[in-house]
Amino acid sequence: MSGVVNMFLGGHEGTYGDRSNNHDLLVDDDDGTDEDLSDICQELLLKKELTEGRVKSFDDYGALPRYFQDWEESWKKTAGKDGNILHRLLLSCQKEDINRIRHLKDAVVFIVKSYPPLLWANQTKDNHDSPLWLAVKQKEAAMVTAFMQGLKEARQSRLPQLESLLRKPVDPEGRCMLQWAIDKNLEEDAIQAMLVHASDDGLSVQDINGRTPLHAALTYWDCTNDRVQTIQQMIARANNALCITDNLGRSIYAHHLWTQQQWLEGRRLIEEKGKQEEKIVLPEGQSVKDTSIIGPKSTLKTAIGQSPMGSDLKKPKDPQASKQQDDIAEAPKRILANQIDGVYSGNKDPGSYKVEKSSRPNQGSRRDAAPAPSPITTRTPTFDMQDQPNRSIPSRTERDELKKAEQETKARGRGQRGEEKKARAEERARKRKDEQERLKAREAEKRKPEILEANSQLVRLEIKLRCMRMLSPKETARILYGRNLKGEPLADRGEEVGYCTHDDLPFGYRPSDLL
Repeated sequence: MSGVVNMFLGGHEGTYGDRSNNHDLLVDDDDGTDEDLSDICQELLLKKELTEGRVKSFDDYGALPRYFQDWEESWKKTAGKDGNILHRLLLSCQKEDINRIRHLKDAVVFIVKSYPPLLWANQTKDNHDSPLWLAVKQKEAAMVTAFMQGLKEARQSRLPQLESLLRKPVDPEGRCMLQWAIDKNLEEDAIQAMLVHASDDGLSVQDINGRTPLHAALTYWDCTNDRVQTIQQMIARANNALCITDNLGRSIYAHHLWTQQQWLEGRRLIEEKGKQEEKIVLPEGQSVKDTSIIGPKSTLKTAIGQSPMGSDLKKPKDPQASKQQDDIAEAPKRILANQIDGVYSGNKDPGSYKVEKSSRPNQGSRRDAAPAPSPITTRTPTFDMQDQPNRSIPSRTERDELKKAEQETKARGRGQRGEEKKARAEERARKRKDEQERLKAREAEKRKPEILEANSQLVRLEIKLRCMRMLSPKETARILYGRNLKGEPLADRGEEVGYCTHDDLPFGYRPSDLL
């Protein structure tokens, strides 16, 4: 068992690598711990009511430490199919719950501070997602910041297990957790909090394209003011990561310039497209209603309307013919109505049920007359009818009116509920759209051309200073000027020299232009 635990914890002995302290990290027990963890999560998320009929309160001073002390034997274990307490909180909480529920962040900080190994523990034996990776994958930046805050309060800054977790590839493209978070635009505060525990080896991890987290961070169109702080923190921790080139031979400096040219080229194409759309003028005599401008379906409808067949279809019907067809269709209904009225009015004459020949639907066919209905027999009551309530059968008109009124009431109720539901949906959609527009405006404000250019100059200066301070002159010349290890400039004819070719440099740049 000790071998399994040491392998899981990176083979490090000490405070969190000792078998006696971590013997239950990989245990899946059936002693009720799974149910206890579920209850703890529900109470922390204010979803479980106690027997007294109220929700657990953690607002009192010292309530959280006392609560976790009572449940210490449960929340320090990994049990069941949903992982430890941190896994379950991430899977159970909604977006931004950690900011909405006041005590939730304090609870997460307390758990990580008291027992850091839960942060890099696997969810199950088959699922190796750690709570930290699960929070990054769900883009729960506040939860990631709370995790790092717990480690800070525990005075744990360079844990080997956490450094190994940050170097581990997390997706099929071979990206590590830091590069994935940067590519997916996780909040910069969370990325900067993770960088405190990253080493030079963690910043040197390459994906299948040879790119490192520094390549991802130095993308030109993401050089916002917050990103500059992240880049400065990464450059300060990088040594060997500064020298790494991707599969196309681009250093981090050349990659930044290449993305700059990509952004400028895309912006130029967008401006040209906008100018071309403004210059579009309709030919003389052509209006927006012309069939050459509308779609094929509308054109087909117009063509049918102009054809002889279409004109015949648009002719109105003969009123006399329409009236005869309506009379034929209504004849059976009139026969049935006459029979019902005759029965309720007491008319027992069989001849009264006969229908005139002119009202029969089939005028020219031989058809027998309708059979006479069976006589209705009544019994004389032996009690006084005046003392009884009125139990006469309502007429057909009254029944129809009652049924129609009931249907109208139900329809009004359904319509009112439908309108309220539609109004609520429209309000939610409007709020969502407004929030997206505000977010888009904020992102556009961060990415103004003048801001990107100023930040680009700043990070280029940071790279130059760091390279000249940490690397040899030859390595610095190779990274910044596009020179090989011998100090010779790259050939303009595209010959492969050193780590890259001139064809791989951005948009025909000469090596001397990279400075």
